[in-house]
Amino acid sequence: MKVAIINLTGGGLSHGYRNYLSEVLPRMLRHPRLSQIYVYLPPGFSSCLAGILPPEYLKQCDNSFRGRRELRREMARISPDVAFFPGNRWLNPGRIPSVAMVQSMLPMVMPFGGNGLGDIVKNLERAHATKVACKRANRVIAVSKYVKDFLVNSWRISPARIGMVYHGVKPPPDAEALKMPGGIPPEWTGKFLFTAGSMHPYRGLDDVIKALAVLASQGARPPLVIAGGADHTQLPYLRKMKNLAEKLGVQSQVAWVGHLEAAEMSWCYQHCRLFLMTSRVEACPNIALEAMSHGACCLAADNPPLPEFFRDAAIYYRPRCGSELATAIGTALGYPVERTERLRAQARRRAADFTWEETVERTIRELELAANMVYS
Repeated sequence: MKVAIINLTGGGLSHGYRNYLSEVLPRMLRHPRLSQIYVYLPPGFSSCLAGILPPEYLKQCDNSFRGRRELRREMARISPDVAFFPGNRWLNPGRIPSVAMVQSMLPMVMPFGGNGLGDIVKNLERAHATKVACKRANRVIAVSKYVKDFLVNSWRISPARIGMVYHGVKPPPDAEALKMPGGIPPEWTGKFLFTAGSMHPYRGLDDVIKALAVLASQGARPPLVIAGGADHTQLPYLRKMKNLAEKLGVQSQVAWVGHLEAAEMSWCYQHCRLFLMTSRVEACPNIALEAMSHGACCLAADNPPLPEFFRDAAIYYRPRCGSELATAIGTALGYPVERTERLRAQARRRAADFTWEETVERTIRELELAANMVYS
């Protein structure tokens, strides 16, 4: 089967999206049921897959009117059996069957909350583009049951057209490959709370900052490491959270370490006392999978889809309730070593359910179903 993998974006590829491509594409290239893949990327982004795919498999595409027209001509020329759109954007490939995938729920579920005007406009446009993709593609891949339920109940997409394919997670690296990030006091090792992700309002960082203030009022001051990069549109949220920490008197307990490389993230997962997942909305929470694969003791908000992924490998709290999070943190910090180790083991077992090999196998099955809908 010949597959065209078309990455139409607004001009960039997020870290999570690049990670997905770097794990999935080489495995697809080696898969015995695929005879050829063509990978289309925005201008300037072929380098992000350098060393992962041979350059002859990488082609350029853009989301402009002219770029889309040229891409349709290219599809007619190479005549793939199916066109796969892993992002939230789609174009009509003519008679070639297509598969869309929904990787982000933020534009649909939380387009406004706390975002600046520019992000609101982008979210609304992305939500519209995602809906068009889901309505018009032959099949849709949902990366969680939460996403599938949304597509069925809110957009009335037939469940018969939707396949559910979880993302995978890599095993953690060896200990010698880990790297302690700068900005974390050495004496915090093994004692700090850890949370990570890009700086957006949906992160729910106010939950953990308020929880620190509650704990401080009770005489407990655990340190907190917050990882995550911020572009110019996200700086207001970052400043707001820092101001909140200052106002509540917990800023001295917080290390804002910014974007971390993979080796630094691994060090934090393995050396934190608790990993906190306070996100308000996710599609497939890759950071949660990473934390579990490293055997982190996890504490998460109980909003979907987090319980779908953590199951019994996390302690839960009600989101937007700093006092409840503080209670959960205090309880977890007081666990005997045996119970903490049991939670770590549960996390590793749960992470083992998510492999990139299974992701690729299920994805190819969805591509085959789409192709057969047209050609059988």
